[in-house]
Amino acid sequence: MNQKGFSLVELLVVVAIIGVLAGVGTVGYDRYVESTKRKVLDQNYEKILRMMETEATIVRNELGSAVDEYNVDGTATGNKITGDTTCHQFLVSMKKFLNKDNEAFKNPYRPDKTSITVDNGGWTTHQPGMISFFCYKSSGGYGAGGGCPMIQARFRVIVYYDPKSKNDNVNPKYSHKSIGRFINNVASAQADCGWNQTDHGNWHTGADAIDTDAAYTPGS
Repeated sequence: MNQKGFSLVELLVVVAIIGVLAGVGTVGYDRYVESTKRKVLDQNYEKILRMMETEATIVRNELGSAVDEYNVDGTATGNKITGDTTCHQFLVSMKKFLNKDNEAFKNPYRPDKTSITVDNGGWTTHQPGMISFFCYKSSGGYGAGGGCPMIQARFRVIVYYDPKSKNDNVNPKYSHKSIGRFINNVASAQADCGWNQTDHGNWHTGADAIDTDAAYTPGS
C-alpha cells in the first residue's frame, strides 16, 4: 500500500495556522479577563456608592443608623453614626462597615487587597481597582471639611481604572461622584456646617496616605 506523509511545507503551514489561532485566542482571553475585572469593579463601585448615599441620607435626617461609629484612628466609639459624626469619622466607619466580612469588596486587579481606601492622596497616586473616599466640603484641597458634621458635610467616592488597559471601553481612567453640600469658601463652609475645633476636631483631615490594606506596588 502506498502511504504518503505530510511534506515539510504542509507541516510548516499547519504550525503557522496553529500559531495564529493561539495568538488570537490569547488576545481574546486577555480582553475577556480584563473586561470581567472592569465589570466587577463597576458593580462594586455602584453598590458602594448607593450604600454611601443611602447612609448619608439616613444620618442627615436622623433616621437611626445601624452603622457603628469609629474614630479616625479606627477605634470604636461605642455609638452609632449620627448627624454629628464628622465626615472623616463617617468615611472610616463606612469602610469598616462595608469590609465587615473581609470579602465583599476585594480589588479585582489585586484580590489580596481591599478596594476601599480613605485617603486624600492625589488621583495619580492610586492604582487600578481602588475606590477612595475623601472629604471635600470647601476649597483648600482634598480632605477639607473632614471635621464637618455629617448633617452638612460633603465627600467624594472615586473609582480608579487601569490606565494601561487595552480595552478601548475603559475611558475615562477614573470616575467619581460628590455627595453633600459644597461651598467654595472655607470660612463660609465652616459656618454652614457649624464646625468648631473643640467639638469636631480638625477641619482638614491632613495628608492621609492610601490605606495599607488597599495599597500595592504595581507589578508586585
